Amino acid sequence: MKKFKDFLIEKEVENNNWKKQYIKLEEGFTPPSKMNPVIEAFSKSNSIEIMDDTSKQIKMPKKTLLLYRSTVKDFLRNKTPKKFELTTDATPEQICLILHNNGFKSNKNFNLSNKKIEISFNPNIADENDNKLWYVKNKENKNEVTVCAIVNKEQFEIDTLTEEYQEDGKIHLRYTNDIKKDANRAKFTIDAMYIEISKIDGQNNKLFDPTER
Repeated sequence: MKKFKDFLIEKEVENNNWKKQYIKLEEGFTPPSKMNPVIEAFSKSNSIEIMDDTSKQIKMPKKTLLLYRSTVKDFLRNKTPKKFELTTDATPEQICLILHNNGFKSNKNFNLSNKKIEISFNPNIADENDNKLWYVKNKENKNEVTVCAIVNKEQFEIDTLTEEYQEDGKIHLRYTNDIKKDANRAKFTIDAMYIEISKIDGQNNKLFDPTER
């Protein structure tokens, strides 16, 4: 998998073409209030300074937060989502940084020494009165991680878009910023649809169907 610094300086123009192709829902998704701090964090992601030298300042390309899988399935069927499954074109390291920069803190008991990611900053450690937390957990039997954001005791799991590739005759996964490559992994059409989450008060009505199956 690519390291954090590789993604920071990567040009993302080609893979961002998918953001221009979407279906506008008549009735969009209105997020629960506890999700608001997570949405706010991603809306400010392009203000995060990731590199500074004597010639120029480099900031993180704005990252997109998306609903997918069972959450989109329930919403399109007019059902109340049982849980909120989120994904993004940010790497796990970038997700941690995005949350950190919006006031999320890490509990000292959470996994800060995860061997599968490299954190480039010193996390702020939470106390018992903090209500915005984050931590990292390994996915079972996979070389991936999920970043979990907790707001007032409600947990939101945030995955990174992934793609399949072959090496030594085996299929492996790696992170990507291309929603089309992530969608190709879905077994069912409904699992390959995504709703962009960028509005706190209004309805989020951009539906992405990259496979058009």
